[in-house]
Amino acid sequence: MSVCSLRKLEKLSLRSCHSLVEIPLAIGNLSSLQYLDLNYCSSLRKISHSIENLSSLKRLELGGYTSLIEISSSIGNLSSLARLKQGGCTSLIEIPSSIGNLSSLKQLELGGCTSLTEIPSSIRNLSSLEQLELDGCTSLIEIPNSIGNLYSLKRLKLGGFKLEIPSSIQNLSSLEQLDLRCCESLTEIPSLIGNLSSLKQLDLGSCESLTEIPSSIGDLSSLKQLQLGGCKSLTEIPSSIGDLSSLKQLQLGGCKSLIEIPSSIGNLFSLKKLHLKSCELLTEIPNSIGDLFSLEQLQLGDCVIERNP
Repeated sequence: MSVCSLRKLEKLSLRSCHSLVEIPLAIGNLSSLQYLDLNYCSSLRKISHSIENLSSLKRLELGGYTSLIEISSSIGNLSSLARLKQGGCTSLIEIPSSIGNLSSLKQLELGGCTSLTEIPSSIRNLSSLEQLELDGCTSLIEIPNSIGNLYSLKRLKLGGFKLEIPSSIQNLSSLEQLDLRCCESLTEIPSLIGNLSSLKQLDLGSCESLTEIPSSIGDLSSLKQLQLGGCKSLTEIPSSIGDLSSLKQLQLGGCKSLIEIPSSIGNLFSLKKLHLKSCELLTEIPNSIGDLFSLEQLQLGDCVIERNP
């Protein structure tokens, strides 16, 4: 009897089946299947149209450096699918536009798909999407403006990009985490970032070409973590940073061009961690740092501080 005859099967893991080249057509018989794990199937090249019959499927994982080059457009028929993981599919060159039909999809992970050239504009139809990972998709030509229609989106990862951030990102009113780390070509952050009223974590770490932070960052009233470590070209921090009343962690370590810290930092009464390690040009800390009564960690190693506050 074939595995594909097990009509009550809810979970099927074929992880690391390195000889698997194609999913058998008979897999469509698994009408109760909710979770299909195809991670690390290094020879897998194609997902057949028979998956459209997996009406109960909630989680499909295809990640882990497979040889996958295409996904059948029939994937759009998986009406129950909540999570689609394709991270590390380095041979995958496109996503079918039918992906926009996945009305139940909450997580879409495409990080490390280095051959992927575009994201279909139909992504705008993913009204339930809460998490989108595109970090390390280095061949992408652009990020579609339609990304701004993802009103349920809470987490967006765009790390390692060489592209401009679409202006429509300001419409993501539910966004809580924005990861832009290691965007080496990013020289500035658009002021519209201040419109992200729900944002709690902003990671700009190792954006080595970033020279300034917009004053509108002070409008992020919900922000709890701000990561700017390794931004080697950043010369100053706007005084509006003092308006971040919810901020608990501020990472500025390795900002080798940073000359001064604004005195308004003393207004960050919720701040618990302040990292200024290896800020080589920073010679002075403002006296207002003494007002940070919630501060639990302060790192000043490898700085040339001439006078303590």
